[in-house]
Amino acid sequence: MYLLNQDTIPATIAQHFPPTEDSYFYTPMMRWENGFPLLFHPLFAGDIAVSPPLDHGAEGGLYTLAENGITALRALYDFIEAHQSALLDDPAAFLAAREKLFRYLEERAGLRFFRLTPWGESVDETPPGDGYLSEAVALKGSIEENNAVIHKAIAANDPSLLDECPFLEGAAFRQHLNAAVYDYGWALIRSSLHPFRLEVFTEEGLKGMKDALGEIVVPATYDTIGDFPITEGLATVSKRDKWGYINRRGVEVVPCIYDRADDFEYGYGAVVMDGKFGVVDENGQTIVPLVYDDGHLPGHDLFAVKKGHEWALIGASGEVLLPFQPAISIVAVRDMEGHSYFQLAKENGEKLFFTHRMKLLPVDALDEITAAGEYYIVTRGKANALLDAAGETLLPFAQQQFRWIHALLAFAVTIDKKTGLYAPDKGWLTDVVYDSIEPLYTPENDERYAMVRNGMKAGLFAVGEQFYRVLPVAYYRFSYLKKGFFGYCTSEASWGIVRANGTIVTDTIFEYLDGKMGNVPNAVAIGLKDNEMVTVAEDGTATPMSPHDIVAELDGATRNMSLLKVLRAAKKAIAQQPGQ
Repeated sequence: MYLLNQDTIPATIAQHFPPTEDSYFYTPMMRWENGFPLLFHPLFAGDIAVSPPLDHGAEGGLYTLAENGITALRALYDFIEAHQSALLDDPAAFLAAREKLFRYLEERAGLRFFRLTPWGESVDETPPGDGYLSEAVALKGSIEENNAVIHKAIAANDPSLLDECPFLEGAAFRQHLNAAVYDYGWALIRSSLHPFRLEVFTEEGLKGMKDALGEIVVPATYDTIGDFPITEGLATVSKRDKWGYINRRGVEVVPCIYDRADDFEYGYGAVVMDGKFGVVDENGQTIVPLVYDDGHLPGHDLFAVKKGHEWALIGASGEVLLPFQPAISIVAVRDMEGHSYFQLAKENGEKLFFTHRMKLLPVDALDEITAAGEYYIVTRGKANALLDAAGETLLPFAQQQFRWIHALLAFAVTIDKKTGLYAPDKGWLTDVVYDSIEPLYTPENDERYAMVRNGMKAGLFAVGEQFYRVLPVAYYRFSYLKKGFFGYCTSEASWGIVRANGTIVTDTIFEYLDGKMGNVPNAVAIGLKDNEMVTVAEDGTATPMSPHDIVAELDGATRNMSLLKVLRAAKKAIAQQPGQ
């Protein structure tokens, strides 16, 4: 359950409220897993409008004017304070929570509307047919019933009437109000705060940390507090020239006992004590003992360590991955996708190169090495060779270019301006005869297809456990429709359907074809045929769409002139229906 303060409302309920500006800002106010707590029902004491969610939770929910809601909530808290002997177990805690709650509302809830989403901000499962509208309407009715009881109790100046709230199901309002989980409403606000957003402050020369509301999370006891690396959970801190780490909740998980502590990388921190290097994890456990002369973290669960004049690579369990050998350094060389190899530099200037499997690459110092997935492209002058993770040569040096296509788990190999497809585990899949080879996107990880092109003509190949031709190089282009089906066209506005095994389902009889990435219910695609929108079944049968379905599909979603013409006709047909 999400509560937001925002400045816009969906167009579907705009008639309920005065016009709003066309902008979108919001402030998260509550993120609660167990329904909408009774204490906050007065925030929706005014007129409530309901809009179903769009696109799995985007927009939609219960909307009301924030100003009216804050006024009603303040009236309830005034009433509780006036009858504290009858309602409160801890008046001091209530007053403290009240002060923080209304300060927050005054300072942070200045936008026009409150929005409550009973389905959260994202809905993973398939929504019911009414798009959660019935759920929202039921919540609206419950809120209105409870607010009526609260209003009656305040008007009668009788706190016992609060027990009649249907939300309580026979329990006492006092029991609900004093539940520790709510902290008199303040815990509901705190539920929306990002637990990782802490700010450093200074007090009497020492540093601490506050949360987004200015409350002190870490007292000012440190000489320095470092930044949290974006992907890591700990930051460095120091006291009296000794270093340790705190987590994003301000807990000192690694005590300040080290002479040096580096920023965390890959879930580990490099530390030094008495001149010896070691590594700790996010729980403060020592992963690499402090017995080495130097070291660093070249990758995930991988540590470079030095003893005397020798370097080695060891794993997180202490296993030696690359044995100690004389060197002045060992570093990981990474490409933009994170693939790497290792370079070991010796005192005499010699360099050795190792794969990520710690196998020696048989290359010269002047060769250029490029990591490509599990493989390595080695460039020597104008020639290139392809090696695997064991350092074995798959394709020898030649005047050829390699491009790793991860979606196909294969290389596009270009020789003399023509390209072929090579899979390291299968060998050559095609001859080197095409102008270009590109993957055709599909959402299924177990299906891979390659579109090959010569000039303006394209063909389609299946690249999986079996490699075979789906369609020859005779078409304009292809598109994925749903699992096992593709669209093919002979011109921009002439589409047909083919199965993944190469069986033609329809000729190119459609001006437009869209499979919605497999999300057309009970059909392969929607299409435009003879100026009529249709759904197309797996056997190629075309069924006309209703005017309402056409509007739902196309309104605001296309600039295609032919489709806009169909859309206008559908809207006209709807307008002419009885009762419209």
